[in-house]
Amino acid sequence: MIIFTEYRATQNWLMGILAGHGFGGDRLMTMYGGMDTDQREAVKAAFQADPKESPVRILLATDAASEGIDLQNHCHLMIHAEIPWNPNRLEQRNGR
Repeated sequence: MIIFTEYRATQNWLMGILAGHGFGGDRLMTMYGGMDTDQREAVKAAFQADPKESPVRILLATDAASEGIDLQNHCHLMIHAEIPWNPNRLEQRNGR
């Protein structure tokens, strides 16, 4: 599952809620603008890996993950926690 947010504050808030309900730990990762390239690639690889190889099944992402990154290998659900003002950004998210 990918959960898109507009803001880091919302992303951090959702991370706390999910972790508090038992969806944290090694199952949950975040992606946001400002991450260094190696860290971003590690998150992408963990989320894209086969579920037998990686426990990461929830990606909390800002629009940084909607810019030219394909994330659909094992993802079957996408949630927009915040809807962007620009409909083109929504389309970019949906294309991931």
